[in-house]
Amino acid sequence: MKNNIFLILSVFIISFFFNTTVYAHPDSQIEQKALEISNNEEKSFIENSIDFICLGIIHILNGFDHILFVISIVLILLPIRKIFLMVSAFTLAHSFTFILAGSNIFMISGKIVEPIIALSIIYMSITTVFLKKNPFFQKIHNRLWIVFVFGLFHGLGFAGVFSEIMIPQDKVLSSLLFFNVGVEFGQILILLPTILILTLINKNKKNYETFTEIIAGFIIAIAIFWFLQRIF
Repeated sequence: MKNNIFLILSVFIISFFFNTTVYAHPDSQIEQKALEISNNEEKSFIENSIDFICLGIIHILNGFDHILFVISIVLILLPIRKIFLMVSAFTLAHSFTFILAGSNIFMISGKIVEPIIALSIIYMSITTVFLKKNPFFQKIHNRLWIVFVFGLFHGLGFAGVFSEIMIPQDKVLSSLLFFNVGVEFGQILILLPTILILTLINKNKKNYETFTEIIAGFIIAIAIFWFLQRIF
């Protein structure tokens, strides 16, 4: 009975993502909204900041490739301290490149960045779930560096929202900073329920292993689809 419940839960989650992840992050609406916010002279600095925080939250909740990468990091439950370290490494990395790219200081073509983001999801899912007993991947510092490097590319992906719109010069930095704050809030909204669900399922080790393998397999499949979609 329990095995059937976990199988149904796995199918439900896979069906949900299958219906929503054909395109990883539909940025056109976000770009238009960012332009409307930044060009509204009637709004105060605080109102503008709140709008960009909300926009950042919406962006990551619509950015299914970033969501699947974050989920892949925590699919195998680790002590909270280690999860915090890996999420912090990802946050630090993507915040760094996001600000640089959003300010037009350093940019890489999306034709390079987007396929690498898809590969990062494949890599993280495989190493987290299917190679979890490998001594190299069991060492937290090895995983931290890997997450950090991939995080740099995810930051460049986040910055794609701003690449084709002209935000007024006096609002660029504040808009980027508060958009990034929103991304971090959105990341927390993803992580908390994910960790809670995994913790509940982890009470039965056998079901937990089956569940994570099913989810990881699906994540790998959709990321391969994205990779092929982005290089062709």
